[in-house]
Amino acid sequence: MTLARGRELAKARVAYQGALNDVYVYGTDEAWRLTKRLSATMPPTLGFQTLQIKRVNRAAFASAYSAFLARICDEVPARPRPGCR
Repeated sequence: MTLARGRELAKARVAYQGALNDVYVYGTDEAWRLTKRLSATMPPTLGFQTLQIKRVNRAAFASAYSAFLARICDEVPARPRPGCR
């Protein structure tokens, strides 16, 4: 991995961890459960351990991401928009 690519990955990890923190603080227990399911499909974001990137199970990621987005549609807006589902 190049140095530039490593920096991009580090920035993405920090941004993702910040988003996880927001869900933990502001989301429901269900949103947090779905976040953990989504995170389990990706490389770890917490800490400074050496990152070993393995092939992502795209089907598992897509399923977890869709479930998380559906929950966000219910929780974030005052009223879910019609096209959110």
